[in-house]
Amino acid sequence: MTGLGHWLAHRAAPRAIHDHFQGGLSPRRERALRAHLVECGLCRALYDCELLLEGEGAEAARARRRRLGSALFPEAPVSARLPRRVFALAAAAAAVLLAVLWLRPPEREPREKGGLMDGSRRVSLAVYVRGARGLVPARDELESGQPLAFAYSNEAAEGYDRLLLFAVDETWSVYWFYPAWTDPQAAPAGGYPILRGADLELPDQVAHRYEGSRVWLVALFTRRHELGVREVEAAVEAMRRRGERPDGLAHFPLAGTGQHILSLRVRRP
Repeated sequence: MTGLGHWLAHRAAPRAIHDHFQGGLSPRRERALRAHLVECGLCRALYDCELLLEGEGAEAARARRRRLGSALFPEAPVSARLPRRVFALAAAAAAVLLAVLWLRPPEREPREKGGLMDGSRRVSLAVYVRGARGLVPARDELESGQPLAFAYSNEAAEGYDRLLLFAVDETWSVYWFYPAWTDPQAAPAGGYPILRGADLELPDQVAHRYEGSRVWLVALFTRRHELGVREVEAAVEAMRRRGERPDGLAHFPLAGTGQHILSLRVRRP
């Protein structure tokens, strides 16, 4: 962001933070606030103070879920991402751009699946899909091509500030969610910038066509800014060469990361 743009966002942030916690922030302003909080420590400190004042009770949790639902804004298109088969190095893009969805917050707490690996247990990933009654947590399965929305909690003492979020299936194909990888010739540098806190939404709905019958979603939280998609795919390729199977994936072999790994069946539409 330019200096003028940052200054304007900084001027608008206190009011936007107030409206955010009152549930009156529009999707456009929510996006702008989230982008600004990543790069402005002063405004992030103000946000953290409001979060502390909100507390950790049941009503506070419901308020965070309402904000999550409104932030996964209905006018946002489903984002395309680049799926890659690491040992082929030239897999065609299979992310599908789908229709706009109306997303609402889940009516009960997400039921956690999978495990928290390697490091603090105060990191986690929540996965949401569109259900008959709006935005609901993904349970045991998802439909191939179905848009997924994500929220994360990052309260680890390690101070993670980057996220690498991807899936693998039985064919050892890798499907990227964050950072976005849409150009096979230009790999993103580093992970996706994230904040500290609980129930923080990621901005896009993302859809992939999965080749296998099960996917393992891997969320890597890290402070290693040099860690990027190439290093992740090299680790996946090394596991494949060692004859390891994705269905044995309980820990991803990258140091300096907090991990949450989820396993979901893939249903064909």
